[in-house]
Order: sequence, then structure tokens, then C-alpha cells
Amino acid sequence: MDVSRRALDRLCSLHKSEGVQRTPLDRHLGPELRALWGIGEADRPERARAKAALQLERALAGLDPVVAAIGRGYFNTSLEPAWWALNLTARKQRLCVELGVSARTMDRRFRDEVQPALIASLRAGPAPISPDEVSARVAAERRVVAGDPVVDTGADDRIARFRRPVSPLEEALRFLREERLHALRHAGGELVVLRPDRRSAWVPVFSSRSRLREYVRSNPRFSGLPFSTTGAKLVAELLAHRTPIGVVVNPIAERAGDLGWTFTLLPEQVAAFRH
Repeated sequence: MDVSRRALDRLCSLHKSEGVQRTPLDRHLGPELRALWGIGEADRPERARAKAALQLERALAGLDPVVAAIGRGYFNTSLEPAWWALNLTARKQRLCVELGVSARTMDRRFRDEVQPALIASLRAGPAPISPDEVSARVAAERRVVAGDPVVDTGADDRIARFRRPVSPLEEALRFLREERLHALRHAGGELVVLRPDRRSAWVPVFSSRSRLREYVRSNPRFSGLPFSTTGAKLVAELLAHRTPIGVVVNPIAERAGDLGWTFTLLPEQVAAFRH
């Protein structure tokens, strides 16, 4: 696809200042890049930002996890409000701490890996972002602005349907297929896994970012970089490990807490997800 130099220049400078959180964003994107990303003149600022962030996230999705985290930090696509007002220098400083890499290394990987991937995506012809995806992104942003009172969109109720008295495997696997999951990675890109003893390993996943944050606050051993994924991607990653790893959904750190939203999948049950 023939892409104008103006669109490429706009893309390659989008990470500066506050990234996609800058205002007015549409003026910085310019008509050429807005057209490629499906951002119309009638789109309100929050929808334009959502479309830009989703296009960037889509291009970053296939990269090494650390490189993708650098790209997200540089372009400021996080749904964590603490990032939004930070300029590029401040975001780099925070990334250095969270990823454990130097600013020079991040700049190099951004230049050598992130920007080429974005340019290739643009030249390939970006696929349209569906209205449902845009609406979901806008809704997620509004929720965190409001303090994230109920980030879950019914997942807890669906868990409750089969949680008592026993969680049928088929229902648990259906949850894994249908719900968006939230978990943590180490700075090196590996999943954060809990190992209560020598014989078992579990990856904790959560039905909402608010549940994840609550667990992190209550469990000092559990820390890392938050990310969202699908059940299929998570299972593929787990099955690539040499050692069996199970999944625990919505664990709680307090022993006296309500286990009504919690269930587990043994490693052999995780493997059944493929069938």
C-alpha cells in the first residue's frame, strides 16, 4: 500500500509529548493518518484516541513482550490513569524501573523494532477497528476515570452460575474461551507464576483489573507488569512451558475472603482447552 510521507512522519512522532493522550490528538495525527486509521471528523476525542490506541496495540501485539511494553509506554496507550499526564521523559523513567532496562536500550529497541513494525502495519493497510472494540475501549477508559467501581462486565455472575457446588470443567473452559483475562508479567516477559510448593505451579488470572489490583495490594509476593490476554493465548503460553502449570481464576489473598468467584484448572484440564 502506498502510504504518504506525511502519514509516516506523523506516526513516527506520535510517541512524543503525551503520546495518544495529547490534546488535540486529531491535529497531530493529520488527515492522512486519520484516514488510514479510520478516524473521521465526526469522531469525538475519546473515540479518536480509542481508535489510535487500538491500532497501535494491534501492531504491537506480535512483538516480544518487553518490546511491546516499550511501545505501549512510549505511545502512552495504557489504561492506567497514572501514565496519562506523563511526558515522554517521565514515561521512560518509569519504564526503566518497571522493565529493568536502560533508557538507551529502550530507545534502540523502539527505533529498531517498534517503529518498523508500526510502519509495516501502516503500509500493509490497517484493518478497520470494529465499533464494538472502540466502544469497549472508551467504556474501559471511562471506568478507570470513575475509579473503576465495576470493571467486570458480568464475568462474576457467569462464574457464580457454575461455581456452586462444583465447577464443571466444560463451564470453566467456556469461561476461559469467552472472557478477557488480566495477569502479570515479569520485566523479562515471563508470566508471574506462584509456586506454593515444589510440585505445583499456578498462574493467577483475574476477571477484571480491579480484582488484579486488589490482589497485588494484599499479596506482596505477587508483583509485575499488568497485561490483558485471551484464554487461547494464555493456554498456548502455558503449554509451551516444560513444567505443568495450572490456572487459578480470581484468587484472594485473605484466607477469610469470599471464594465464591474463585476456581482452578489443573494443568491437565488446561491442556483440555485445546480439544
